[in-house]
Amino acid sequence: MRQNQNTIAVTGATGQLGREICRQLGPAAVPLPRQQLDLTQPAMIRDVLETLRPEVVINCAAWTAVDAAEHESAACRLVNAAAVERLAAACNAIDAVLVQVSTDYVFGRDAHRRSPYAETDATGPVNEYGASKLAGEQAAATAARHLIVRTCGLYSAGPDGPVRGRNFADTMLALAAERDELKIVA
Repeated sequence: MRQNQNTIAVTGATGQLGREICRQLGPAAVPLPRQQLDLTQPAMIRDVLETLRPEVVINCAAWTAVDAAEHESAACRLVNAAAVERLAAACNAIDAVLVQVSTDYVFGRDAHRRSPYAETDATGPVNEYGASKLAGEQAAATAARHLIVRTCGLYSAGPDGPVRGRNFADTMLALAAERDELKIVA
């Protein structure tokens, strides 16, 4: 069966990044919020993508609670790694491109580094979140056609204004309104 030409499935479509990607893509986007594609359900991943047959799948869904990942490792890895492995297999089955959104947290062991990372630099996550996203990158690379995009510090306004506290910029604005002094790790 043929793919749906110019169709781009976006997982995590109600999150900060997924919502903006869907907005930018316009009618080519097929938003897949958790209600339509629960990445913790392997059969659902296969069935939804087999039915849609998109040309591209952009995986914006992720466990992003960095601190909680340390004590909820299994839940974090289920979304950030195991689900990506299933997405890669489903993309292979329909010959779709998988775009995996990752993070700069896959780096970090070189605490004294002062220069930007290159995509060819050795990874070295220092926390469970970074390790789970690196495992997701490795899973995404099993898709015959894949692209891995590493991001950091996402921010955007919500659909009806800022989503307070959900990104660095909004958190800093809220804290500045409450405190006389802010201390930020560089």
